[in-house]
Amino acid sequence: MKNSNGKIFVALIVIGVALASVGIWFGFLSGYLKAMNDTEQAQQLFVTQTPSSTEASPEPEPITLVDGTPKWGQVFAVMRITSLGSDWVRTISEGTSLGILDRLGVGHYEDTEFPGEPGNFAVAGHSGNKWTPFAKYQDIKPGDFIQVETFDSNFTYKVVETVTVDETDMETVYENPTLKSDTDGKSWLTITTCVTNGPEDKRIAIFAELVSEVPKE
Repeated sequence: MKNSNGKIFVALIVIGVALASVGIWFGFLSGYLKAMNDTEQAQQLFVTQTPSSTEASPEPEPITLVDGTPKWGQVFAVMRITSLGSDWVRTISEGTSLGILDRLGVGHYEDTEFPGEPGNFAVAGHSGNKWTPFAKYQDIKPGDFIQVETFDSNFTYKVVETVTVDETDMETVYENPTLKSDTDGKSWLTITTCVTNGPEDKRIAIFAELVSEVPKE
């Protein structure tokens, strides 16, 4: 009787050890699977939050030029001066108030001619720091070309002369500016800007003569 009880006791111990082993195994397996699942979710979260390097940068908005006579503040032309840089491009707006020159860059003197017309197409813009349109006006030399594009035509002007004038000297934007060469009946472009690191009561005037006009197709 004692031997039978002993055998039963040993058998119970073996069964208990076996069950315990199985429980440990399933506990390990359950923990492993949960860890794998957590890792996968973390990887998915990491991938989701990582920005794509293939996203295209937004395209710049196209410049819309006014067809016909512009109103105050409207953009009607684009100016390109390669001697100021291959990528130097500025829009030209109607008017020369500080609001236009500070915000839009280059302004057209009202009551002066428009591109291609006989007379004086006169514009103004700031100089000084590198963000101003004519910060490097000293690089514009006689013989350089200036392109002006409007809604229906492309104009090319050739720089003739650069002079320093008084701030109050409005002859620079008259129909026939006073130059060394004959100006009567010709088409001119005049750029006026401040003197960088110079007297505040002086202005720079750059005169250029129209040499070609090409209508857009």
